[in-house]
Amino acid sequence: MPESDRLDKVTTFIVSRINDVPHLLVFEHVGIQLPAGTVEPGEDPTDAAIREAKEETGLLELKLERKLAEAPEDLEFDERLIHQTTLVYTRPDTSSPSWAELRRGLRVWQLRTHDDFTHIEYAERDLDADPPYVSYQVTGWVPSSTVTDNVNRHFYLFSHTGDTPTEWTHVDEKHTFRLFWAPVGNLPKLHSYQNSWLRFLPRLGPDSH
Repeated sequence: MPESDRLDKVTTFIVSRINDVPHLLVFEHVGIQLPAGTVEPGEDPTDAAIREAKEETGLLELKLERKLAEAPEDLEFDERLIHQTTLVYTRPDTSSPSWAELRRGLRVWQLRTHDDFTHIEYAERDLDADPPYVSYQVTGWVPSSTVTDNVNRHFYLFSHTGDTPTEWTHVDEKHTFRLFWAPVGNLPKLHSYQNSWLRFLPRLGPDSH
């Protein structure tokens, strides 16, 4: 695929030593997640990693240790990502009514295609409920140029040496996150596809940062 169709993403591993034990920063929001996000057009991935790490955690005392890896993202067969923020139309025609907008970086499912349009479904799930349920859903048509399966992810290691509570809440412009430190040797199960990211987390021995 041409590079213009590629969507770049970043994932940050933020590590702190607590009682000489390496801990990884995770947060609870629709499951347990790692700080991650989308590289904006024209933005350097390293700058995006620093921005996302600060925005999603509220921490300022972060040190970028190094870039760990860069790899294509494995998507499921019908999985796509929004490449350009787009309106969602009721029919495969931009003159039809539009009733929602999906922002760049969101994951959607491709249901079918027609001419230059793709029929997609986007859903947000409440995983804390028992049983979990879909709390918000969008189904409609978007221009095919606004979705992609060409995704590249950059992984970065950060260290944090400041003091924080055992867990705390951070509110950004759109969401509320419950953050906490998890021992690297006993990490909780991460949300969905994020467990596969842990293969890029290096071994953190006594002298590691």
